[in-house]
Amino acid sequence: MTKPRILCLHGGGSNNDITVFQTGGLKLAAYGMECVFLHAPHVVNYCYPGLNRLSNGPFYVWANPMAGSSEQGCQWDDSMDYIAKFCKEHGPFDGVYGFSQGTAVITTFSHPNIWKDKFQMKECPWKFAILACGGASFQISIPRDDPAISFSSFHIFGARDPHLNDSKSIAEYWDSSKKETYTHGRGHEIDLQMGHREGALIPRILCLHGSHSNNEITPFQTMGLKLSERMECIYLHAPHISNTCYPGLDQLSEGPFYTWADSSKSLSDQDDQWDESLEYLAKFCKERGPFDGVYAFSQGAAIITNFSHPKIWKDRFRMKYCPWKFAILACAGSNNHLTITKSMTITKMSSFHIFGRKDTKHLNDSKRWRTIGIHHKGGGHEIAMQMSEKETEIMSKLDNFLDEQFSPKGEAAGVRKLSDALSRIFCGHEIYLCGFTFGRRSSD
Repeated sequence: MTKPRILCLHGGGSNNDITVFQTGGLKLAAYGMECVFLHAPHVVNYCYPGLNRLSNGPFYVWANPMAGSSEQGCQWDDSMDYIAKFCKEHGPFDGVYGFSQGTAVITTFSHPNIWKDKFQMKECPWKFAILACGGASFQISIPRDDPAISFSSFHIFGARDPHLNDSKSIAEYWDSSKKETYTHGRGHEIDLQMGHREGALIPRILCLHGSHSNNEITPFQTMGLKLSERMECIYLHAPHISNTCYPGLDQLSEGPFYTWADSSKSLSDQDDQWDESLEYLAKFCKERGPFDGVYAFSQGAAIITNFSHPKIWKDRFRMKYCPWKFAILACAGSNNHLTITKSMTITKMSSFHIFGRKDTKHLNDSKRWRTIGIHHKGGGHEIAMQMSEKETEIMSKLDNFLDEQFSPKGEAAGVRKLSDALSRIFCGHEIYLCGFTFGRRSSD
């Protein structure tokens, strides 16, 4: 499957090292995009304040605001030539991302006066734009009274950005009927922690560990499956402290360890703990949800299977919707705790199941789901950090599964604002002409 490509431009006094942090913070890879980074053509001997802590340089500008107006104009024209040459050699792209001065560059180049009239291109080299914390609007070289730029755009503002008015001014160049905006709570920045602060912007997946484990173990698994590259992972440990850990986990964590129901206790105590775990999960989801999806391992997969049935989330906890749209369940176990019968399958949610060929004890512990999609891996009761390297076939199928969930018709479409905006962009006329429908090649 060919990925949609997005050209990524940094701001003034910056470089591609910084843009990598920004695209990571926005998790553009969650939408199946390949990011192509381009630094500006003009080297400067300074950087935007604070960026020297993140990169050793060199740093670049599209036009140096400290230069005289004549030199700035020449540098700006050089940058337009530079972008045109790059796009002719490496384009076209499906979209473009720009930050600060990069948004002014994109806004200028996106006007037909530039790509069509000046550079004689048959079409603009991108079909949509994501513009964050716009700046340097005074350098834009297209008339403000010209018709608005007529393709889809998504504008991210910072509520405390000293350049907020500049950013909004740049947004005015774009067609209001195809424009969406989002305001985050900070300043002139897009950083790697964006997802943790801006729950309405980034896809989120709730992650549950197995029995006698904890949240220090689950990140190894989500990294192995590359879930943390596509979504913000929200980790929740079970409510019951365990005196022991699953064999071998003490080499990865000092504890404490937790369980959803302790198998060393009496059956009555286990039932009580399971019931408390369901209440604990419901309370957390009401306070912190909803989520786009859920990942769970071993006993965690059982608690998710139990909760995902309408008998639990709807009838028992009076929730309007299940708090997740799809499930990824690995090495499921502890089905003896389920409070739904074998005939009560989960029929309205997509799921992806991973089993280990050598995990004989738990191999058949997942038959309550409509979309089984069972995928075997070579090992036992484990998801290792090397999963993506060792199990390329499973990873390809998992990537396809997630692409389907975040497609316009997928289970998780429309839950997050950036997901929603990009979903509409990808299923719109612009990207259809480019041969894609939200991360997939059109079958036409």
